[in-house]
Amino acid sequence: MLKTHMLQLRVVVLGCAIGIVMGIAGGVYSTSNADAGEAYNFGYFTSYDDVFRNYDFTSQWESQYNVDWAVTMIFTNNASVSKVENSLVNHGYYANGGWMYGRVTDNSVDWVWYGQEGKKMKTCNDYHLRVYADQYDSMLHNPGLGYFVFGTTHRDYREQSGCGSGRYHGYGETAESHFAQVFRNDCNKPVYVDAVNMYNNENWRYEVRNGIAHYWSNDRYATQVFFPVPYQSCW
Repeated sequence: MLKTHMLQLRVVVLGCAIGIVMGIAGGVYSTSNADAGEAYNFGYFTSYDDVFRNYDFTSQWESQYNVDWAVTMIFTNNASVSKVENSLVNHGYYANGGWMYGRVTDNSVDWVWYGQEGKKMKTCNDYHLRVYADQYDSMLHNPGLGYFVFGTTHRDYREQSGCGSGRYHGYGETAESHFAQVFRNDCNKPVYVDAVNMYNNENWRYEVRNGIAHYWSNDRYATQVFFPVPYQSCW
């Protein structure tokens, strides 16, 4: 099954031409965002006519200098945003985060933004997952991946009030592993670690956004979670 999927997956990583391409696809704005990070491997993920950016964004400005985190998970076969979030809520991830945005098209032409708060716990050591899809259906669909959505992961450390000093965000790879285990425990869903190459690798690096430390860590291989048919609820 995975090998069949991989035949239809293509990622385009943009280098020097990114400013020209983005001027067409997303508009060029002169504003800067102190909360945003910089993507070192900014590109597209393509499966049939479905295309999405391999990072999410802090606002509706499509630029490698306006990203939040790299895409690290993909949910396939019978997935939707609500199904993924219901699974998270059932495991205690009931709290919302701040808004971020995925950039996606289901026909390779008409691009839309999909805003997401994601799900997390309100603790001093949170793991946070945001899931993105087409804004009209809250899912994407093609013959290779079925009904699917994609997501970004990161850790929120000491973000809540009363948690003390030393706040930071990031470590997407660690958060990806954490959520892989969450979904293994959710009706024993099949989980394939590092199954899909998003070509968005980020070596460990330190970034300060709006005075807060952010740590990049991503090996470019997204974990695939297979949602069965019919949809199962174990709660």
